[in-house]
Amino acid sequence: MKKLTAFFTACIITILVSASVIPVQGSAAVNGYQCSTEASYGMITDGENFKVTSLEDGAGMIVNAPVSGSYKINFRGKGDGLTIDAGDNIYEMTLNGENQISDIYLDKGRHEVQLSGKGKLDFLKVEIEQTVYEAEGGRLGGYAVRNSSSGASGGAVVSNIGAPKTDFGNILLDVYAPYDGVYGIIVDYTSSGNIPFYIKSGDSSVEVTSAKDMQFSKEGRKYVELPLNAGSNDVKIYGEAGNMGSVDCITVFAPEEVMDNCYEETEAKLFGSAEIRNNLYTAKNSSGITGIGPDGSAEFNVNTDSGTYEMTIWYSSPEYRGMEIYIDGKYHDRLYCPITAEDYNTETISTKINLSAGKHKIKFTNSYSDAPDIDKIQLTKSSESKTRYKSLGTRNFDNGTVSIKYNMENGTGDFYCGDTLRVKGIEAVAKLEGDDTNTAVKSSDYSYRTVSKEDVEDGYGKGTLYTVTSYEPGLPIMRQRYWLYNGLEYIITNMEIESDKSISSNFLAPITAMGSGIVNIGEIDDGRTLFVPYDNDGWVRYRGDEINGRHISYWATSLYDNTSRASIVTGSIDHDTFKTGTSEYSRENSINFFGGFGGIWSAKDTYDYVPHGSIDGNILTSPRFFLGYFDDWRDGMEAYGDANTRNIPMLEWKDGVPFGYNSWYGQGSKVNYNESIDVSNFIKELGDNDFKGDNDVAYINLDSYWDSFSDDQLKQFVEHCHVNGQRAGIYWSHFVFWSTEAWWNMGVPGYDYTYRDAVLEEPNGGVAAIQKDSGSLPMDPTSDAMKARLDYIMNKFIDCGFEFLKIDFLNYAALEGNHRDPDVKTGMQAYNQALKMFTDYVDTDKFFLSYSIAPLFPYQYAHARRISCDTADDIGETSYMLNSLNYGWWEDNTLYQFTDPDHISFAASATEARTRYNSAVICGTMMLLSDSYKNKGMRELTKELTSNEDINALARKGKAFRPVEGNTGQWTNDLFTLDDEDGFYLAVFNYERTMNKKYNIDLERIGLEKDTEYSVTDMWSGKNMQVKDIMSIELHPEESCIYKIKRGNNR
Repeated sequence: MKKLTAFFTACIITILVSASVIPVQGSAAVNGYQCSTEASYGMITDGENFKVTSLEDGAGMIVNAPVSGSYKINFRGKGDGLTIDAGDNIYEMTLNGENQISDIYLDKGRHEVQLSGKGKLDFLKVEIEQTVYEAEGGRLGGYAVRNSSSGASGGAVVSNIGAPKTDFGNILLDVYAPYDGVYGIIVDYTSSGNIPFYIKSGDSSVEVTSAKDMQFSKEGRKYVELPLNAGSNDVKIYGEAGNMGSVDCITVFAPEEVMDNCYEETEAKLFGSAEIRNNLYTAKNSSGITGIGPDGSAEFNVNTDSGTYEMTIWYSSPEYRGMEIYIDGKYHDRLYCPITAEDYNTETISTKINLSAGKHKIKFTNSYSDAPDIDKIQLTKSSESKTRYKSLGTRNFDNGTVSIKYNMENGTGDFYCGDTLRVKGIEAVAKLEGDDTNTAVKSSDYSYRTVSKEDVEDGYGKGTLYTVTSYEPGLPIMRQRYWLYNGLEYIITNMEIESDKSISSNFLAPITAMGSGIVNIGEIDDGRTLFVPYDNDGWVRYRGDEINGRHISYWATSLYDNTSRASIVTGSIDHDTFKTGTSEYSRENSINFFGGFGGIWSAKDTYDYVPHGSIDGNILTSPRFFLGYFDDWRDGMEAYGDANTRNIPMLEWKDGVPFGYNSWYGQGSKVNYNESIDVSNFIKELGDNDFKGDNDVAYINLDSYWDSFSDDQLKQFVEHCHVNGQRAGIYWSHFVFWSTEAWWNMGVPGYDYTYRDAVLEEPNGGVAAIQKDSGSLPMDPTSDAMKARLDYIMNKFIDCGFEFLKIDFLNYAALEGNHRDPDVKTGMQAYNQALKMFTDYVDTDKFFLSYSIAPLFPYQYAHARRISCDTADDIGETSYMLNSLNYGWWEDNTLYQFTDPDHISFAASATEARTRYNSAVICGTMMLLSDSYKNKGMRELTKELTSNEDINALARKGKAFRPVEGNTGQWTNDLFTLDDEDGFYLAVFNYERTMNKKYNIDLERIGLEKDTEYSVTDMWSGKNMQVKDIMSIELHPEESCIYKIKRGNNR
C-alpha cells in the first residue's frame, strides 16, 4: 500500500500577476489547470513554475487559493522582502537570492502577494499540502446535529452519526481534489464504542471502525484511503449500525509522486513476528511492517544493475532503536535509528550498498532488540565510497578507577570499571538532515582516526580529556570526547560533527551500544530500569520498571539489580540546547541495547506536537553525558546529581528551609484579603510553638486568584506579614494563556501588545498546541510581548514587597516551535532564556524562587522545585508524592536545594494528617501548610501536628531521605532512611487504608551494621526500644512513624 504524505507537489494554484503588461480577458489553461484571469492582470509561466519577470520594486500579485488549507510556497528573489496577506495572518519573508520554501495557511479565495520596498521576485510556486474540512461545515442529514465542543479543531463536532437506524445521521462534505487519484484521509472523531461508520465518495466506500477500548468522548483518529476525482467531490460520512459518536473533522492529503526503485512494505517477505499492520502510522499513511527484531524479520527482493547504491529506509520508532541489514544472507551493517517519537512521524536513514547486476535479497532484522517499524525502502545509484586509510589497534584512556578501551579500527569504546568490562561497543551517532531525506552517521562508519589528549581542571577536579577524531570521505568529521577525572568513578563523554558547509540535526547520541549483554551489572536477580519523567505534570510517576522489554527515560536512567543494587547510571549534564533521553532494551535479563542522546520529544510526555528543534552550523555538539558503574544504584544517582552541580552549581539558599503557608488548598479560587490576614496571625501563633524556619521566619504565600486583591490590599498584606515577622510570597504562571484563540487579542497589561503577539507558533504558522487541556495556549518566552508582560508583573511584585515567588506551568515555555528570537532553535534554548529572566529581576540571595510544574532540567535558576504533581491530604496522594521521593530523592541538595513536597493539608483523617506531615519532613523540603483555619477543630489539629520540636528540627535539616528499595514499579516502598551526623533516621509508612501492617525490618538492608545493638526512639511518642539485626513493628492503617536510631542503648 502506497505511503501518503502531507508534503507533495501536486496542485499548483492560480497566480495572477499585477504588472504593466497587456491586459488578458477570459480564462486560460496553465499546466493543465483552468486559471481565471482579470483585466489589468497578466500572467507569465515557465515550465512548472510561474515565472514572474516584471515583479519589481513594490509590485504585487494575487494568489487565488481554490480551497482553505496548508500550502507550501517555493520562491526565489532578492530585495527588501515579500509579504502575503492571508487574512488573519500576514506572512513576511526575506529575499536572499536563494531558493526558499515556507509553509503558510490560506483561506479559500484571493490573497495579495506584495514586494516590500525594492527588489525582484524571480518566481513563486504555491502548492497545496493538506486541507482540513470541519464536519460542522458540511450539509447534515438525518438526525445528525451540530454540537459545540471547546476541544474540537473548529469549536464544534457533528453528533448522532448513524443513529437512529430509522433515519441515519450523516454528513456531506464538498472536498476539493487537484487531480484524479487515491487520497489519504484522516478522520478525527469521538467514539461511543466499537461501532463502524463509513466514508464514501462516488461508488467507493471505506469502513472506519472506532477502537474497541475507546471511551465515550475519547478522541480517536483513523487513516483511510479514498479515490477522488479532480475538482469537487461529495464525500459522505455515515453509519448503519447505531450511534458511533461524533465527527470533528477530516484532513485530506494527496498522494506523493511515484518513486523509482521504491519497494513498499507490501512487497516484503515477512518472517516470524514481523507483520504488516494497517493504520500503523495513524496520521499520515496507512500501513507498515512492525514486529521486526529477535523474533521477526522482513526481506525485500530487488533487481538491480551493477553498482553502488544509496539505500534509504523510511521508518518509525517511538524509542531509539537499531536494525541489522543482511544482503544475500551476509551481514552488511547495523543502523541506529533516531526516535520519531510518535507513530505518525516517519523518518529516513540510509546506507551505501554494493550490488552486482541481477536479483538480491535485502533482509532487515535485529538479533538483540526490537527494530524500528519499516514503511518502504528505495535504492538510488550513488558514487562508490573511497577510503583513504584505515586505523588499527586499541587506545586506552584510564584514570586508575575507570577506563575506556577504544578500538581504533571499528570506532567503538569499551567502558571498564577496574578490570571489569561494564559497557561494550559504545559508539556515537548523529542524525544529518537533508533537503528531502535524513540519515544518520555513526562512529563505526569511519575508517581513519587520530587521538589527542590534554590536561583539564574544572568543577570535577583535575583530569584528562581524550579526543578521538574520525575522518571518512563524504562524511562530516566526527569527534568523540572522553573526560576522565582523578578519583571519580565515572566518565563524561560527548560527540561533535564538523563540516565545511552548514549542517543541521535534532538528534545527537554520544552513547549507543547494541549487542548481546552489552551492559554488565553482574548477576541479575531483580533487574530494574529507572524511568525519570520529563516534568512533574499530569500526576506523572517515576518508575522502577522490570528491566526486560523496551524502556525510555528522560534526562537520566539507572539499570540496576534491586537485590544486589549494582548499577550502570547514565544521564546528561548539559541542558542548554537539547531535551535529553535514554533508551534501553533487555531480553531474558540480557541488556542488549543502551543509548543516551539529545533530541527526545513526545506529544504525551513533553507535549510537543512538532519534532524537536534542529541546530545548525558548521560544528554541531551533543550534550555531555555521565556514565558510571556503582555497587549501589542509589549512590550512582546521587553521583549523577552531584555531577550536574559540579558543572553548573545549584542556586543556593542560605536562609534555611521555608516554613509557612500557601493559600491554594486552604482558600483555592476564593483567596481573599481578610482570611489571608487571619492566616498570617495563626501561622505566627504556630511559630511561637516551634513551627518556623531558621531565624524564626515563616512565609505566607498567596497562590493563584490573588488578583482578587486590590494593589493597596497586596501592599497592606505584605506589611501585615512583616509586622508578624513573616515574609510574603505570591504566585505566577507566565507562559500560558488560560483561554482560547477567541480571546487572544486581549491586551498585555501595561504594554501595547496582545497575547496574539506572544503565542508560540508551529513551523507552518499555526499555534503550537500543547493540548494538555483545551483551554490554554503556550506563549513564546522569547517574544517582546512576554518580556514586556514579565517586566510589568515582576516590578509589581517587587514594588509590593514580596520576597517569594511560586512559578507555575513552566513546561509551556519549553515547547518546540518557531520562536521569535531567530537565534533560538530549540525548546530548551527558549526555556533557559525564560528562566534566566526571572533571576535578572531579583537578588536570589534574598528572594526565593520556587518552581511548581516544570521540567526537571535546567535547575540553576530556582531554589526549589516540586518533586511531584499536586499533592493534598489523603494517603493516596501521600503515597503518590513519596513515589517521586522514592526515585527522585537524589535531586535534593544537588539540582535544587529543596525538593518541595507540595502544600501540607490536614483535611483528611488525623492519622492521614500526621502521615502527610511526615512525608513532607523527609522530602528535603518545604513546610508550607494549606488549610482553612476558620474551624476550631482544624486549628487545634494543626497546632498539635506542627509543635513537635524534634520532628520540626529534622525538617529544618533540609535533607531528603533515600529509599530502601527500588523495585516498586510505579508505586513506592515503605521505608526511607537518612544517615546524618547526629544519628540514623528511619521513616516507615503503611499505605493500606483498612489493614494493619507488620514489618520485620532487616537493619543491614537499611544501612546499619549486622550483629550490632541499636537504640530506637519513636520521634512522635518518645517510646524507646532496643533492636539487633531485625526491627519488628506494626502500623495501623494509613499510619507512619519516624524513628531515630543510635548505636547502643543511649537515647
